[in-house]
Amino acid sequence: MIKQKYTGQGIGGTIDSIAKAAVFLNGIMLVSNLLILYSTTVEKYTPWINFTVYAVILILVIILVLLAAWRYMLPSAYGFSNHQIWRHDNPMRDAILRIEKKLDDHIRK
Repeated sequence: MIKQKYTGQGIGGTIDSIAKAAVFLNGIMLVSNLLILYSTTVEKYTPWINFTVYAVILILVIILVLLAAWRYMLPSAYGFSNHQIWRHDNPMRDAILRIEKKLDDHIRK
């Protein structure tokens, strides 16, 4: 079976920084691609759709996708992260378990 190995914080920090920057870069690329799509295809083949209608439709679609991601994908992603963090040599895990034991001992007194 394949096991995970802790290699330090450098790789994770680099990947995390790139992923956080990618959010903004993807937004810029999405807007660019949608503008290109309008000017090369939508405007040419559907002249009755002006840019304002196109923009309103896109904004509504983007809002629906964001709501779906928030509603369904985010809880799953946090659940997976919590599972990974708890399972793989997290130093906070030992501290939390000690605190729970102290609380249990204190409550039983």
